[in-house]
Amino acid sequence: MNGLLEHDSKPTKIEIAAAQRPLVAVADMTQLDELNEEVMLTNLQSRYQQDRIYTYCGTILVAINPFKDLPIYSHAWMARYHGSGKLINDLEPHIYAIADRTYQILSDTGRNVSVVISGESGAGKTESTKYIVSYLANFTDSQTSVTQALLETVPILDVLGNAKTERNDNSSRFGKYIMILYDTNFEIKGFRITTYLLEKSRIVSHGENEQSFHLFYYLTEGATEKDREITRVRRKSEYQTLSGGCKYTSEQLVQKFAQTKDALKLFSIDEVTQDEIFKVVSAVLALTNLEFIKTMSSANSEECQLDSKCQTDLEDAAHLLGVVKEQLLHKFLNTPTKEVWKKSTADKARSVSQSLAKSLYDMMFQWVISKINQGLGGNPKETYSFIGVLDIFGFEDFKENSFEQLLINYANEKLQQFFNNHIILQEQDMYKKEGLGIEEIPFDRNTEILDFFSKGKDESLISVINDACRVTTTTEADLHHKIRILLDNRSEKNKSKNRFSQIQRPPPLTFQIQHYAGVVQYNTSGWISKNKDALPEHLVTYFRNNGSPFVKLLYSEPDNVQTPETNTRANAKNTPGSSKSTTIFDKFKKQLEDLYNTMDATEPFFVRCIKPNTKKAANDFENDFVREQLSYTGMLETVKIRKMGFPIKLDFSEFVERYWLLCPEKNLSADKESCDAIFAAADLHLHGPESHRTGHSKAFMKDDYFSKLATLREKTLNEQALIIQRYARGVFQQYNWMVYDTMSKLQALARGVIARDKFREKTEAANKIQRFVRSLGPRMDMFEKVLPEMLRRENEERLLAQKKALEAQRRLEEERAAQMQKSVEDLHELERDRVHSLFKGTGTETEPFRFDSKEHNRRPWEPDMETDPTYVYDDEPTSDRLEQPQLNSATSLLNLNPNTSHPFSNGIPSDELENIWKSLGPAAAQHQRFEQQEVEELRRQNQRNLTEIANLNNTNLIDQLKQQDEKIAKQ
Repeated sequence: MNGLLEHDSKPTKIEIAAAQRPLVAVADMTQLDELNEEVMLTNLQSRYQQDRIYTYCGTILVAINPFKDLPIYSHAWMARYHGSGKLINDLEPHIYAIADRTYQILSDTGRNVSVVISGESGAGKTESTKYIVSYLANFTDSQTSVTQALLETVPILDVLGNAKTERNDNSSRFGKYIMILYDTNFEIKGFRITTYLLEKSRIVSHGENEQSFHLFYYLTEGATEKDREITRVRRKSEYQTLSGGCKYTSEQLVQKFAQTKDALKLFSIDEVTQDEIFKVVSAVLALTNLEFIKTMSSANSEECQLDSKCQTDLEDAAHLLGVVKEQLLHKFLNTPTKEVWKKSTADKARSVSQSLAKSLYDMMFQWVISKINQGLGGNPKETYSFIGVLDIFGFEDFKENSFEQLLINYANEKLQQFFNNHIILQEQDMYKKEGLGIEEIPFDRNTEILDFFSKGKDESLISVINDACRVTTTTEADLHHKIRILLDNRSEKNKSKNRFSQIQRPPPLTFQIQHYAGVVQYNTSGWISKNKDALPEHLVTYFRNNGSPFVKLLYSEPDNVQTPETNTRANAKNTPGSSKSTTIFDKFKKQLEDLYNTMDATEPFFVRCIKPNTKKAANDFENDFVREQLSYTGMLETVKIRKMGFPIKLDFSEFVERYWLLCPEKNLSADKESCDAIFAAADLHLHGPESHRTGHSKAFMKDDYFSKLATLREKTLNEQALIIQRYARGVFQQYNWMVYDTMSKLQALARGVIARDKFREKTEAANKIQRFVRSLGPRMDMFEKVLPEMLRRENEERLLAQKKALEAQRRLEEERAAQMQKSVEDLHELERDRVHSLFKGTGTETEPFRFDSKEHNRRPWEPDMETDPTYVYDDEPTSDRLEQPQLNSATSLLNLNPNTSHPFSNGIPSDELENIWKSLGPAAAQHQRFEQQEVEELRRQNQRNLTEIANLNNTNLIDQLKQQDEKIAKQ
């Protein structure tokens, strides 16, 4: 670390002994037999080489950054430490054990708790904060969505407020205090985030090998074409403050920018509002590019004008902010006075443009934080119990240390004072007040440095810097001279304590301060403007009336904007008649005082983060570098006071209320004798009389004894609970037996009543059955006599019915057969008449014979003689010869075979009959087929009738029908 006092290169006896001693691995350094820096260093190195990065120092946790992933943060590890807060030394040291211990104190005592995570940049403070919050949210949260929202704030805050520094690629350039809010049931109701001192100067300038905020790189390299069209953002190489490389590739930047947009949506920041945010960020980048050229007026006074190459940046900034380019440029080039506008110098114009850029980004950052707090639950008007986790910038010493490093190191001095007061000073004062007789341990205090910063209106560093800002004629050289005078005066007053005597003569505009962590050299260049950091009132008024809606929103609240006028008004409220304005130093001091008072009213826990090496490499432990951190954090004094002291302290009333059951046979009260009696009873089991003391109003215990006492209390509670349970079970059994005995008697009585009722019902039913059976004797005799006659009559009736049915069927068939016979006879008679009329003639010579279909029934296959043209005769018919159509029609009705004898062929010459047959062959064949079909149909009908008759078993009727069928077949 630059500026720290170097150790003697010659090894001491302690170092030689430590080198010869085998490595130890004690989980709690208060258990070390020998206490010195080398033994502590050896213990930490041994555990670090075993990937045991956590070590206790009493209730203080030392965490060494491993610079690699370790499998000790899973849900299974969380479950392992759940409920271990009262037995913190029974498990391997872990950040989860501290988190569980904080919740146990909150739920048991109702006191608010704070966890102060400190260490230099890159030591792992932010990661430790994540682990504590995630553990508490995992086991005490009833609103999973709120917890998930808090976890999503991490990437947002990292993007907006983190940047790459010489020592850390993801250094938080602001402090934050996360309050986890609990209701009366100790369940999480929400979260609240308070931020401190965003390093706005990094927007316009930063050190070598450093970068600006991550958001600038995500936007310039990860924005889509649509985003670029909306925000007019260009590549990072076109902006002066973004020069240099980036550790992420283009694809990774695109992905991270998309993740940032998704995270913002979780807090009701839609795409339209996101575009407004990114437009402001793009405008900030454009403003950082503005350059002004010095010119001379006609009156030989210095003026300035915008560099011609910056016209595009000015146009982009005006467009994105929603103002007119010419008007914005006028605000930069001119400064309003009481009467007229005064031309500004080039440095003044650039200072105004940079102040606007820093103001815009800071207000956008605070607006996003307010939106995040709205989405994290909790009613701002209600009071909650809370566990606060402080993650604030660590001690910094770079090659070039400016105003920001001064503020950061001042904050670390205040935190070191808080640590000393709670761990060492208050502890020793309490031991002395309670009369424990513990030897006072000397330690390096930082009271003188804090007095140098803030004590006295005219003799403190803050007052000197503020006075220089309020007097417009003060130059940076004047400020540096005043600081040197102040340092000389302090050195003269503190010669005996040697706090300021080692300050050497620095280069111009620089001076040195010996902090608790070492000597740091500061450069006062630009401190006056940085401490003012006030945006001109005319620019604020202009943006309130002319900016875009989002810019107007940012500038709508006067308290959100730092201006000389608002500073004067704000200070006038606090100090009537004062014209002094509130500076950045004043505001930051007020924030630190509020934070200090908040944490001072809580039960504090401390996590000391250690950086093992300067190369940020895994498995590399640099002894000198770690030794320096142990030295300036006061860990050696802490271990000594923890080893000799009693970190656990309880009031008599609280102690007796919690542990009276260890001595139940005595009447205890909140006094010293009762506490001694409880300790005496506990020592019978724990054998630790040197691990506790009784003071005038409090009982004191060491960590391990307190853990064992808590275990003994739980064991005693379990034993007493078993006794109560046995007694309660006995009472319940007696009550159950009484209930059982009573119910048994009631059940026996009820069963007797039911049995008697059932027996009575069964007896009555049996009597009824017997009477009925006895009455059946005469009835059965009469039934036996009548039954045969009834059966005989029934059979006769059934046979008679069958006979009648058969007779009716027979008559029906006879009638059907007679009708069929008559039909056949009529058919043959008709055929004979028609043939006879054909051959013998029945008409006159002038009118041929025609068949009248109305007088004779025509068959379906016979053609209509009146309509069919084949029946039309010649005009001069002859009696001895028929026309061919007439013959065809006539012979089609009769099968005329010239080779056989036919009853109607007499009188017709055989040769003529043969000619007729040959000429009428097809028609005769068709007629023969029709007759065969009719005969076949009659035969099938008779067969069906025979089948029906056969089903009736009437043989005579069947025979008659068979005879009729044979007769019909012969015909």
